[in-house]
Amino acid sequence: MPGRFVKSLAYFAAYTALGLALASLGPTLPDLARLTGASLSTLSTIFVARSAGYLVGAVIGGRLFDRIPGHLLLAGMLGTMAICLALVPISHSVLLLAAILFVLGWGEGGLDVGGNTLLVWLYPTGLAPWMNALHFFFGVGALFSPLIVTFAIDAYGSFAGAYWLLAALIVPIGLFVAIQPSPPIAHHAKNRHTPLREHRTDLLIIGGLLFAAVGAEIGFGNWIYTYAIQQNLADTASAAVLTSTYWSTFTVGRLAGIP
Repeated sequence: MPGRFVKSLAYFAAYTALGLALASLGPTLPDLARLTGASLSTLSTIFVARSAGYLVGAVIGGRLFDRIPGHLLLAGMLGTMAICLALVPISHSVLLLAAILFVLGWGEGGLDVGGNTLLVWLYPTGLAPWMNALHFFFGVGALFSPLIVTFAIDAYGSFAGAYWLLAALIVPIGLFVAIQPSPPIAHHAKNRHTPLREHRTDLLIIGGLLFAAVGAEIGFGNWIYTYAIQQNLADTASAAVLTSTYWSTFTVGRLAGIP
């Protein structure tokens, strides 16, 4: 049990990093628009690029975790995320920024799939509270991300420092995950010919629900900061608090799901 608990902590830390990365883009949108010389409507294409990368990462990650020790993959994806975050502030064109965010999304998507998969293998029974806790820690990262961004901008006088600080926070998490022994790949995962036809309807329903829920979650979370600024509803500090408030209620909801 102690070894299993430490591995769980590693997954929780990885999902905290996922929340830090995913919620960082919204509070820096105005700065990224100035950096690239693009309008906000043009800059919205970076969300498409990131989401496309996330989709590719999820699809490819699902296959990789069936074949390669999971913790090495998780650590590699965390490292990819850290590198991409560090490169964001030096991307002076929308095209380059979109390319970097595509790769960032790839790492995030693979991490998302991997964390869920490895936790299922780690807890073949009694999974539910651990799964809720895993996604609670995503909310923790998303809650603190806008506050860290605002703090770094105030401290360093540039949004670049915010991305570099987030990248620096993710690196030790990747190292912590890497030193933990990976759980064995589940026996059924090694079967390349498991039929899914009997579960097709269930998968379509669940996929449709996630399509709507996650789209609303990420869309709202990434745009609320800029919306508050553009509509003169808040200054930068208040807009960051507004964004964190959204993610905090998100986090409380997931915490309530554990018991």
